[in-house]
Amino acid sequence: MNQSLADIALPVPIDHPFTYLVPSELQPQATLGSRVLVPFGRKLLTGIIVDFPTTSPGKQLKPIRDVLDAAPSVSPEMLNLCRWIAEYYLAPIGEVLKAAVPFGFLGYGKR
Repeated sequence: MNQSLADIALPVPIDHPFTYLVPSELQPQATLGSRVLVPFGRKLLTGIIVDFPTTSPGKQLKPIRDVLDAAPSVSPEMLNLCRWIAEYYLAPIGEVLKAAVPFGFLGYGKR
């Protein structure tokens, strides 16, 4: 069984992405910049795939629940810009992406 990993940026104030398993049935749709639905604590959150690591962080990983769009929602150029902003301003990549995409895009449609 081929297990693939994905780093997901979530709209939370934590300074690193979270690694999840990509189930084999979702691997064709799970591409860089895709919006995905993942379990986070007791909730399901919408995040964006920002990398595909080759090694596991050594803990039990949860699987991605769903890929939400047929095509990537964030272009490679926008992802690179958001990475640069996050690094330059020492901001969490998930928070930068949340600010860069339209309101509600990452699952926060109501305040």
